[in-house]
Amino acid sequence: MIEPTHKQNLSVEGAVDPAFEQTKSFVDPPGEEFNAIGETDVGATLQYKPLTTTDGMADLMSEVSRFQIIARHANGGLGVVNRAKDLQLGREVALKEIRSELASDRTIQNQFIREAKITGALEHPGVVPVYALGTDPNQLPIYAMRFIQGESLDSAIEKYHQISPKNAKNRRIKLRKLLRQFIDICNTMEYAHSRGIVHRDLKPQNMMLGDYGETLVVDWGLATPMEDLSDGLASHTSETTIVGTPVYMSPEQAEGRPVSAVSDVYCLGGILFAILTGKPAVGGTTLEEVITRVRAGKLKAVNQIEPSAPRALAAIARKALSREPSGRYQSARALAEDIEAYLADEKVSAHRESFIERTTRWLRRHRTMATGLGTAAILLLVVSVAASVVLGAANQRERALTAEAKTQQERAEHHLITAQSAVGDFLYKVANDPQLQSKGLESLQHALLKNGSKRLEELLAFETENPELRQAQNAQQYYLMLAAYRLGNWGQTLETANKFTKSFEGNQNPSSQRSRLVQCYSMRGSVHNVLGDNASAEQCFQQGKQLVDG
Repeated sequence: MIEPTHKQNLSVEGAVDPAFEQTKSFVDPPGEEFNAIGETDVGATLQYKPLTTTDGMADLMSEVSRFQIIARHANGGLGVVNRAKDLQLGREVALKEIRSELASDRTIQNQFIREAKITGALEHPGVVPVYALGTDPNQLPIYAMRFIQGESLDSAIEKYHQISPKNAKNRRIKLRKLLRQFIDICNTMEYAHSRGIVHRDLKPQNMMLGDYGETLVVDWGLATPMEDLSDGLASHTSETTIVGTPVYMSPEQAEGRPVSAVSDVYCLGGILFAILTGKPAVGGTTLEEVITRVRAGKLKAVNQIEPSAPRALAAIARKALSREPSGRYQSARALAEDIEAYLADEKVSAHRESFIERTTRWLRRHRTMATGLGTAAILLLVVSVAASVVLGAANQRERALTAEAKTQQERAEHHLITAQSAVGDFLYKVANDPQLQSKGLESLQHALLKNGSKRLEELLAFETENPELRQAQNAQQYYLMLAAYRLGNWGQTLETANKFTKSFEGNQNPSSQRSRLVQCYSMRGSVHNVLGDNASAEQCFQQGKQLVDG
């Protein structure tokens, strides 16, 4: 397929508004302004006379030995596409011509030739190659191009969202495939922008997916050189004449302001939104309502429509769809790089990860270490729940201490001890894991230690008169000490070490804690050495030695 066969209308959640038929207008014919464009721009190749566009063109249809029409293939807003046989080279091609009811309009003829020349000048795997531009026997422009067999991205998105949520594996595979194709689209647009061309009508219907892995951006009928746009030479948008497709156009395009490559980035954000949700980012039942919402930046949220959509991808779409151009990705390549980061399970620049998200992502990428750290990380997830249980039980103490209330209090304190131990074990594993201490993973280790320490401190802030719970809380200072030592926080190391050692004064140094007390004195001594307090360091080392000899 070369050109989408859909009507130029707006479909919002199944409702079609006739007001959207005829929403695409055509830009003014190019003229002398192309002469000022740099040689690296595609615009420099589009030099022809506006009202004599077919002068000097070959009569393609009269070359019976070259092209033979097989059948009508598709109808578009501007032209029709025929399947044809290139008899010289023995290949099937697509011949595009202007719709008969529009063929006599010179402006449309110029627009048609402009589309052919821009498409032909963009030599990239993501753009359909144009083989020849000429005239038919009636001297009307016609051009031959590669015939593409496949489906539109719009159709592929629809099929993806028809997969049952219960079939999670297939949905995941299909989404990753769509995202890779989306990256191809971004790369094609990065190339077009580097050649000075803005598409202005990017949408899923204008993306073709070939049967053999091709991803193509088609329908360059509204494309124009950036110099035209900055000089105000291209036609502007109004409520009665719209350049582009309303539900995918940028706010500046809807307002008639100058557009740029970043305007195409907005459209790409709309395509990503459609991939994730199956719907456009803006709703409405009339042209006026949609345009008003686009101009105001009143868009839907990805997770509002599709709660299961990955939050990192939702954040990427949200950034690309920023109302102001300065808030978007500043290039199609930058957008593609964030998608690539997501597919590689790396951090996405547009998304601020939570501690749990960051930890989970890291464990996915380091499955060998996940065996040792996995249990502790999973237990860490119950911390918030456990803390909530404890706080709820604390309120019970304000009431009469009935037998039931005491039972609830004891149960809550048991959960608290379990949660504290889970976080402590997590900190111990992270602090002592040799792979995390290797070059390149220190920043991750520090992030895990900082967040884990914060969670443990929150749990230890709970006051209790239960001696068992108090003793357990004091023992957790050991883990905070380890984390502080690895982070190089000497003051925090000494503070937590002192709390840990004092908790066992007069307690005959239980054997279960003796090795930790020895390590505690050793760390205190090392810190005092770093701080230049040699006397205190020697004292700590001696205390540790006494425990070992004891």
